[in-house]
Amino acid sequence: LVIYGEIHRRKASWDFLQEVARDKRFAINTGVIFMEMASHKQKDIDRFLSNDTIDKELLLNVFRDYMDVGWNDKGMFDFVECIWQVNKNLPADKKIKIIAADMPRPFSTFQSREDMIKNDVKYDRNEFMASTVINYIESTNYKRNALFIVGTGHVCKTIPSAGSILNKKMQQKVYTIFQHGLRSRERASVY
Repeated sequence: LVIYGEIHRRKASWDFLQEVARDKRFAINTGVIFMEMASHKQKDIDRFLSNDTIDKELLLNVFRDYMDVGWNDKGMFDFVECIWQVNKNLPADKKIKIIAADMPRPFSTFQSREDMIKNDVKYDRNEFMASTVINYIESTNYKRNALFIVGTGHVCKTIPSAGSILNKKMQQKVYTIFQHGLRSRERASVY
C-alpha cells in the first residue's frame, strides 16, 4: 500500500498522479485506489467507472454531496476521469477500482447544521478510512498493489492518522509519500 499525501487543490500533484496512472505499468501493478471521497457515494463511483461513456453529471453529483459547499478540487475530478480513460483500454480483470474511503457525508439529506454535526460525531475519519482500506484488502483475494490518495493530514505514520493506523496493522507493507509544501502560519505570511 502506497499512501500519497496530497495537498488539496494542488494542480501539479493531480497532474503528476494522472501521469503515473497513464503509465502502462501502473495498471499492471495497481488494482485499487482508495480516495478521500464520501463512502455513501461508492455505487455512483462504480457506475461512473463502468459506464461506456463519461457521465460528468454523475461524477459531479459525487462531488456535490460531500461537503456543505461541494468538493471543489477539480484536479481530483479530473483524476477520476483519467482512471475511467485508463480502464477503457483494459480487460475486465485488470481494471482499476476506486474505493471511496472517507466517512459518509450525505449533505443532500441534512436539514440543519445539527444534522451535519450528528453525522460527523458518529465517526473518527482516520479510523474510518483505515478500516475501509484494511477491510477491502482483507476481504478480497488481492493480488496487485494499492494506492491511497488522501490529504497530507491523514498520512503521517508518527501522529494519530489513517497512515499511522495502517502502518501498525500492515507493518512493512505501507509506504507513505508526504509532499513538501510551503510553511505558513494561519492567516499569516508564507515562510
